[in-house]
Amino acid sequence: MAPVVEAIVQVVRIPGRIPFVIGAPGDERRLLALLSRRLPEGLHAVVLDATAGYCLLDIFGPDRSDALRRAGRRPRAGDADMAPQLDLGLGLTRAVEGGEHGLDVTRLIVASDMAAHIYEAVTAAAVRPIGSHAFHALRLEAGRPAWGSEIDQTTMPADAGLSEAAGLNRAADAVPALCRIVLERADERLIGREPIRRDGEVIGSVVSGAFGHGIGRPVGFAFVASAADRPRPGAEDIAVDVEIAGRPGRARLMALPGEEMA
Repeated sequence: MAPVVEAIVQVVRIPGRIPFVIGAPGDERRLLALLSRRLPEGLHAVVLDATAGYCLLDIFGPDRSDALRRAGRRPRAGDADMAPQLDLGLGLTRAVEGGEHGLDVTRLIVASDMAAHIYEAVTAAAVRPIGSHAFHALRLEAGRPAWGSEIDQTTMPADAGLSEAAGLNRAADAVPALCRIVLERADERLIGREPIRRDGEVIGSVVSGAFGHGIGRPVGFAFVASAADRPRPGAEDIAVDVEIAGRPGRARLMALPGEEMA
């Protein structure tokens, strides 16, 4: 049976060398059951759902380190194998770089009873909150597929560019079925499930979409069935038509960033 992607998570070590597993929002119970079932034979462990005990604050932007210093960031000495501990405002947090979404962020792991105070300290230091739609757009523009949006339990690692991340050998000629798509016109919109045509033939469909404010045009992810129609890393983009509200819209298919996601 071909392997499939069962979850995309971030693993952080906290005091006591306890692995702290962070997954997609709303996926807590499934991850808890998955971890419990995957314990190797002879290994005894306790798996706890810590969702209610912690909050996550993701800080974006090139000036995020300066913003955290303005908020009163004071690093503490600790074990190099664990997430760095720091004082922020009047609270204590742990900070790691990156998250399960693959974006370039500083992630603060905060106890729930201090979350409101840490949030106020960070926003007072000129860090502005963004909504879920803005986060979604940033992720799509960066070409980072997410669990529950573009990837689920039916997705094979090779189709999402995750072979190496999953510890699998990648065939030299393998091309991920998931790719990026960018519309040529800024006044059109991608939502999902729009058919994609190349030379008049349907070759796939849009999986998700948003407006990419960095490039000023709609962006998204597409699933392309045939390897012959998939864009290859380093090669030219592929011109296609996307059916939007019953009419064609010109677009380009592009490979995921890099040959494999990290």
